[in-house]
Amino acid sequence: MAEGSYVFEICTYDTYGNSSIMSEVPCAVYGDVYEKLLFNTKVKKAVLENDVLTVTFAASLEPTFFGSEITYMSSEGKNKTVLLKAPATQVKIDDFAGDHITYRSVYLPEETAIDYFYSESDELEIN
Repeated sequence: MAEGSYVFEICTYDTYGNSSIMSEVPCAVYGDVYEKLLFNTKVKKAVLENDVLTVTFAASLEPTFFGSEITYMSSEGKNKTVLLKAPATQVKIDDFAGDHITYRSVYLPEETAIDYFYSESDELEIN
């Protein structure tokens, strides 16, 4: 189904063929066009101290912002991903072992939406 706004007419039937009163239900369909408009929440600072990486993001005022997804190399040598859910703005990673993180913002366009949408990923070097 193409992106856009729709109004569905819904009518139910019982086993005898009797119909309910028709209802009109408005809805929106989101997809690639919507996703291309999304932006990443900025990292305010990232501090590596005593083998703990603390990443602080700027607060988002966007009502559809769900959180920030951070991917990093763990001390076990595996890529790990954590989700920092809004309204939190800071995450502490105690098994960080890489030289960078990759992050992107996660959006839920409506409270009842079934799909999450993601901004482009950005990479941040950790010194």
